[in-house]
Amino acid sequence: MLGDYMKILYVSDLDGTLLNKDTKLTNYTVNELNKLIDDGLMFTYATARSFNSSSVVTNGLNIKLPVILCNGVKIYDPIKKTTISGSFFSKEEIDYVKRISLKYDNFPILYQTLNDVDKFYYIEYNISVGKRYYLDKRVSDKRLTISKDIESLFSNENIYYVNFIDTYEALKPIYDELRTTFRCVFQQEIYREEYWLEVLPNNSDKGYSLKKLKELLDVDKIVYFGDSLNDIEAFKVSDLCYAVSNSKDGLKPYANEIIDSNDNDGVIKKIKEMYKNEGF
Repeated sequence: MLGDYMKILYVSDLDGTLLNKDTKLTNYTVNELNKLIDDGLMFTYATARSFNSSSVVTNGLNIKLPVILCNGVKIYDPIKKTTISGSFFSKEEIDYVKRISLKYDNFPILYQTLNDVDKFYYIEYNISVGKRYYLDKRVSDKRLTISKDIESLFSNENIYYVNFIDTYEALKPIYDELRTTFRCVFQQEIYREEYWLEVLPNNSDKGYSLKKLKELLDVDKIVYFGDSLNDIEAFKVSDLCYAVSNSKDGLKPYANEIIDSNDNDGVIKKIKEMYKNEGF
C-alpha cells in the first residue's frame, strides 16, 4: 500500500465515471473499493447529484469521508448527515434568474436546503420533454414540491442550485445571458437527448470544493477521476487526474491519462494499480 508519509485522497465523479451506463456500480467496483477503504484508502466522490440521489446509486459503498454534491455547491458529511459547507444564491441573484426565465418563458427547477432538509421546486407550466422525464422519475421523491405560480417559485430562500432542462436551442440564449453572472454548466445529459443548464453560485464548482476538502482532511495530494465538462475545474486543482475512455472530448486534454471506460471498471482498476505503489 502507499507509504504512511503521504496522505492521498482519491475522488471520483459518479455518472459516466464510477457508475456504468446503467447508472449502477458493478459488484467488482463495490467489492474492490470497499476492500481498499477498509485497508486505509481515502476515497470519496464529487457529483452533480444531491445526497439523496447519490446515496441511492452508491448503496453498498463504505463511504466514510465527506462528499462533494451538486457540482461543488455542497460538502456533506454522510455519517453525521450534515452539511459542512455550502453556497447559496442571494435574493438579488434569484431575482435576476427570474427575469431571464420570464424573458425566454422557460422556468427552471430550484433546489433548496433549509436546516439540512432538501427540497426542489418547479411549476407545472411549459414543461419540456426532458424536464418531464426528470420529474416523472422522481414522482415519489419527498423533496419534490410544486409551486403554485411563478412568484412563489422564485420566492424560496436558501436556493443553492438552479437547473433548466430543455433542448440545446431553447437553452443556449439563456446560457449566454446567465454565464456572465454565474457559474454555469451547459451540456447534454448522459444517454439522453436533452441538455441541462446548471446554474451555480459563484465559487462553487467541483475544483473550489475539492480545495476545501483537501484542507479539511489535511491530505497531501489529490487523485481525481472524471468524464465530463463539469470535472474540468477539479482536474485543474488535482495532482493527478484521469479521464475514462468514454469521457467527453472537451475533458480529455486536461487529463494526465485516459483510462478504461466506466463500463469496464476503469476507475477501480486504476486505483488498485496506484495503491500498490509508494505514492507517485
